Amino acid sequence: MTQNSISEAAGQLPTKAEQNALLVLAESHFKGFTTKSNFARKHADEVAMLACSGFITNHVGGTQWSNLWKVTAEGLSFLAFMMDEIEEDDEE
Repeated sequence: MTQNSISEAAGQLPTKAEQNALLVLAESHFKGFTTKSNFARKHADEVAMLACSGFITNHVGGTQWSNLWKVTAEGLSFLAFMMDEIEEDDEE
C-alpha cells in the first residue's frame, strides 16, 4: 500500500497528484495514448509512477513492446475500485 493509498484509506481527500494519476489511468484504459504524445509528456511523472507500479504498460508480450500505453489487469482493478469509491462519495 502506497503512502497515498494509506491517506485515502484513512478518509483524507486525495491529493492533486493522486487525482492526476487517476486521470492518466482512466485515459490509458478508455483511449490509450502513445509514449511520445503531448498527453504523455504533460503527465510524465504520473505515467512513470503508474508504469513502475504495474498499473500501465506498453509491453505486448514476450519481447514485443508497443508505443501505446494501456492499463494492466492490476490497473483496471484499481481503477474500478476508485470509480466505485467516487460513486459512493457522490451518493452521500
